[in-house]
Parts: sequence; structure tokens; C-alpha cells
Amino acid sequence: MLIALHFLVNKEISQAKNPIEIQLNNKLVQTQNYSVSNHKYIFNSFSQTLPIVAKVKKDEFETTDEYNKRLQQAYTFFYGQLKSKGININNAYNIKINKKSTGNGGYKVSYDADKEIVTIRIEPGISLSNKYQDFLALEVESTSTTQYFQAGRGILKNILTEEYKLLIGNINSRREEILSFSLGRNEARKLISNNILGVAIVCKFIPPFVDEKSDFHSLFTGDNFVNRFTSDIYKAHTNVKDITYLTGTKYIIANAQKIVVYNTKNGKIYSEYPIIEQSSNTEKPFSITSNFPSRKLHLFNPDFSQRKRKKGQKLRKSIFRKHFNSYKV
Repeated sequence: MLIALHFLVNKEISQAKNPIEIQLNNKLVQTQNYSVSNHKYIFNSFSQTLPIVAKVKKDEFETTDEYNKRLQQAYTFFYGQLKSKGININNAYNIKINKKSTGNGGYKVSYDADKEIVTIRIEPGISLSNKYQDFLALEVESTSTTQYFQAGRGILKNILTEEYKLLIGNINSRREEILSFSLGRNEARKLISNNILGVAIVCKFIPPFVDEKSDFHSLFTGDNFVNRFTSDIYKAHTNVKDITYLTGTKYIIANAQKIVVYNTKNGKIYSEYPIIEQSSNTEKPFSITSNFPSRKLHLFNPDFSQRKRKKGQKLRKSIFRKHFNSYKV
């Protein structure tokens, strides 16, 4: 049996595209100098476990001491369930972030050949307009797919996007981090040109640990002049009746300890940059039972049902629920 297990481990390692990001039974296997955590597994683990605490509500017939004792028992069980999934709330985890893109926070890399210095800039994106507006939001992953559906004589075009973002509580949403390190031209060229430079945030998770939201909007549907004008021009040259954008965003919430620049191919670390805290959003009182996100997402604007429904909207709604069913954990 041990021989068979050894064979399976070696087989999985040999087939992995990135040797430092190997997952075995949902646990990270350290194979090189530096490894990053599986952000999807982390998000799902918290989402599956947090209801243990979130469902604890104070009964009007119990005392505060009785409630606190029951809540503490729920927390103990919550932490135990997380540990069984391989997540220790007291440990730091490495979350790899993406390059800066339009509207999203991320990193930019540049190289000075005269001084032989690599510069990494962690730049914020558009500030969030909700309760996380003071958090630095960094893109971890974003994947999009496009689908076409026949609707009468025309076609409905749906663009489905799934996003993962890291919300940093101890770095202000408008703050920029800059780090530099020396690197020879040949190695710098290989690192940057081959796109094997990685940037990770070493962080510890903080309440509410995870959150999620979804967004639905149509490009042509609306009463304003721009929408009608754009729709008329587009429809005159194509048979696409409407374009719908369906976006689901999942947040992992943490405080940053340091930024690490490394080689994603062999795990070599080039630079480690400690975070000097200016202010922490965790200083505010927090209660999981009152702040934990709703288990069911409001997939559409509450006023949406009051608007005039045009042909094809019911079809788009069913498509959205089908492809983002994973958000109802």
C-alpha cells in the first residue's frame, strides 16, 4: 500500500504544470523553496465552515454569559473543523496575486538595465464602494467565458466572469507599495520575458475571512440615450440582440505581513518586503454572527423585478443561476 501511495504522489508531481503549486488530497505539498496556497480551496473551506458560528444567535431567554459560552463552543468547533481541512487560523498563508489590470489592483514590474534593478509596484485598483472601501483589493484570479444563445431571430451574448480577490485590511485602499532588488540582465530577461516572475502576499486571515458578491448588467437594456444609441448601431451590423455581463466575485480577507517576489518555475525567492502597518481595519469591533455574508446571493438588483421585462431576460436569468450556482454554498 505504501508503494502504491508513493507511486501516486510521484505521478501527480510529474504531471503538475507548476511544481510549486501541487495539490494532493486538497493539501499543499511543499516541493521547492517557495510555495503558494490554493486560494479556491481556502475560500471553499471557510465558506463551508463559517456557518458553524454564523448560526449561533442569542435567545431572548438566555443570559449573556450563557450565550457567550455557547458561542465560544461554536468557535472551538469552527477552528477544529478548519484544522481538519488543513487550515490553521494562527498561521500565515501565501496568496499569489495577478498583474495590474484595468480597474483591478495588482502588481507592475519594470527593469532598469543600467542599474540592473527590478522594481515591483503594488498598485490599487478602483476602490470598493461597500464596507470594504478602505481595504486594498488585489486580483488573485479572473476567468471569463463567452456564450451565445438563440432568442427568436437574434442572439443573446453572455460574458460570464469568475473573480477571486484578496482584501488586505492593514493596507489602505489608496496606498501603493514599491520594492526593488538587484538582478543581472540575463536572469532578469528570462524571469520577465518568460512570465515566470511571481508576486505573493504572505497574510493571516481575519474576520469575516471570506465574502462574495455578484453583478448582473446588460449593455443595451436601459432607458438612457447612450444605451439606445449603442444598441441601434450594434444591432444594425450584427444579429446580437443584447450583451449581458454576469460577474461573480469571491473575496479572501486578511492582513498582510510581507510581499514575496519569487520564480514560479523553481520557487527561488528574489526579495521579501515586510509590510509596515499604517492602520488596520481589524481594530473595529466585529461579530461573525452579525457580519457573516448571506448564504444566498441577491443575484439581481432588488428593483429589477419592477422594471419592464424585455424578451430574453428570463433566459439570461436562468443561465446566470445555472453557471453561478457554486456561489450558493
